[in-house]
This record gives sequence, C-alpha cells and structure tokens, in this order.
Amino acid sequence: MADIIICRSHNMVEGIASDLKRGHLPILIAETGLKSEFQFTALVQLKKTATAALLIGIGIYLIMRNKHRERRTEF
Repeated sequence: MADIIICRSHNMVEGIASDLKRGHLPILIAETGLKSEFQFTALVQLKKTATAALLIGIGIYLIMRNKHRERRTEF
C-alpha cells in the first residue's frame, strides 16, 4: 500500500515539474487531487486547512515580533 502512495506522490511531483518546465502554471487543485479529496472528506480537509493556516499565522507573528523587538533595542 505504501508503494502505491509513494508512486502517486512521485507522479504528482513529476506532473507539476513538467508543467513548470514547459512554462505553464500548474493547477494545483487538479494536480494534487484536492477536489476529489474534499468531495469525500470535507471535514478532514477543513481541519487540515485550518491547522495549516493557524501554524502559518503563528510563524508570521513570531517573525514579526522578533523583528519588532530588534528594532526597539537598536536605539
């Protein structure tokens, strides 16, 4: 089973890379199969999206906070 998942991921990455190589902007929702995943597991996908957004937000907050602290100590 793990072999199938690895092959699927490998094919997805190859598809995105070939699109970029040809100068086309890939449609990530179609390339990664997110549309069909969302159709069958909407609640799980919403939790993943919310978690990712929260982690990105916390990261941005921490970076901005550190930059603000550095500026205050320079004076």
